[in-house]
Amino acid sequence: LVLGTALVDMYTKCGMLEKARFILFDKIPIPNSITWNSLIAGYVQNERCKEALNYFNCMQIRGSMPDAVTFTCCLRACGSLNDLEKGAEIHAQIVRNGLLGNEVSVGNALVDMYANLGLLMKARDAFEKLTARDIVSWTSLIGGYSKHGDGQEALNCFKQMQLEGLPPNTHTFVCSLKACSCIGAITDGEQLHASIAAEDFDRNLFVGSALVDMYANNGFFMEAQEVFDNLPKRDIVSWNALITGFVKHGYSKEALKGYERL
Repeated sequence: LVLGTALVDMYTKCGMLEKARFILFDKIPIPNSITWNSLIAGYVQNERCKEALNYFNCMQIRGSMPDAVTFTCCLRACGSLNDLEKGAEIHAQIVRNGLLGNEVSVGNALVDMYANLGLLMKARDAFEKLTARDIVSWTSLIGGYSKHGDGQEALNCFKQMQLEGLPPNTHTFVCSLKACSCIGAITDGEQLHASIAAEDFDRNLFVGSALVDMYANNGFFMEAQEVFDNLPKRDIVSWNALITGFVKHGYSKEALKGYERL
């Protein structure tokens, strides 16, 4: 069982899902939850989420009980598939198993699933029921508000997170900058920029691209260009942020010059 589980884990992490499936079904007489989790996580990581949920059902039919890792993976799968019905079913199962208050990873996955689906009230309700919140909890909620157009609430959450003493990570900064970009909150964006520079995150490609987008989207091209020029490398996202900003504000020649430099 131990060796078989290790083989399943190795093959899934190498993207060889059919080999992992063969080991689990044909070589391990009684797989345990760890074995099933390795298979399910591999299918989710390789974006084959529908099959992951099928194996979640199969796991239970064959007598293995899901645990926090299983539920976390399956909630991610539901979020990717926009499958609210299955997500709600798993949510109910988590509550029945008494895992919601005791497992931060499960609570975070619930917040993230509902936030990604745009069900922000449900995401907030799941967030409020967490007995402990970490940076992942806050970032999932901030990202959901930002993604679905409620930039002000995203920024309110960011400020509350800081008041509770949790330092933001790169993903938190990216989500919060996106919120500033959407609602034109340049003052908040400049304050974020100062915090980002203080943490030396402004040279991070993802954070830097989000800064370029915020400034360029709101017509602050000198600031956008300065951040862009200071990036150690640029990808299509950072170039698109600058070019799109030029186009949005009527600077077609500058947009074409940017395209020629790309």
